[in-house]
Amino acid sequence: MLNAYIFLIPLAVTALAFSFGLGVAVGFWLAKTQEKRVTLAASPPTIRPAPKGSRTSSEQPSEQSSEQSSEQPSEQPSEQPERPTKDPQQIINALRYSQESLQTRLSDAEQKLASQSLEIRNYLTEARTDELTGLPNRRAIEHLAESEMVTQSENQLPLAIAITDIDHFKSINDRYGHASGDQTLCFVATQLRDLLPPDADVARFGGEEFLILMRNPLPDAFREMERIRETISAIEMNHAPQKIQVTISSGLCEIDYDQTLSEAIERADEALYQAKRGGRNCTYVHDGHRVTTRAS
Repeated sequence: MLNAYIFLIPLAVTALAFSFGLGVAVGFWLAKTQEKRVTLAASPPTIRPAPKGSRTSSEQPSEQSSEQSSEQPSEQPSEQPERPTKDPQQIINALRYSQESLQTRLSDAEQKLASQSLEIRNYLTEARTDELTGLPNRRAIEHLAESEMVTQSENQLPLAIAITDIDHFKSINDRYGHASGDQTLCFVATQLRDLLPPDADVARFGGEEFLILMRNPLPDAFREMERIRETISAIEMNHAPQKIQVTISSGLCEIDYDQTLSEAIERADEALYQAKRGGRNCTYVHDGHRVTTRAS
């Protein structure tokens, strides 16, 4: 019995060794298989070049889509909404309305501009006009005289200036009232404006004084002033219920172009002062050296 079991021991050892080897081989094979799977999962897919003449799957859909897109309009044309067309008469009416509206605005602007220009002219006229007599005021005549001095000097033409004063004007105011004084001022202003030559200018210089600008040599200017003085003294101004006798006195000089307007006015005023002292109702002349009763 024992010998029989001894004979089975080598067989058991051999079977056990075979089983162990088989288990190791199977385990090694399983490990290799698992490693390949991990490697394939981690590596990117390889793209094999397609054979010549063949089309890839990525190209075929695009070509098919392009063919479908090129064929689709012919088979099923897209329907777009038609734009409404405007009536030509409506366009003409709109243009006409715009033109009329623009014309209206232009007319309004022109009227406003004309009104503003008129206001400016009126303002300038009022600023340079004596309100009582309607003659230019001192500012206006001085501006004109300075301009004329330049013009006359360039052309070597004579220019004379006179200051005329109403005699006993204060007595007229005191005796007949300020309304009579205003009437007297207006009377003398009208006479001077009407009796002077057309190329002469006259303005109210201040109070009862008037400044006269004449484009004449001194002797001719003196004769003009004497004629005007005599004409005024021969007229009786009606002032109900009586009449007022009005006379004037004047100082005259010829402007030298090497002097200022203020210097010329000062000489004419000095001649007027001498005319007042000489008895009034007369014309005195400053010839540049002295005051005389006549112009040489």
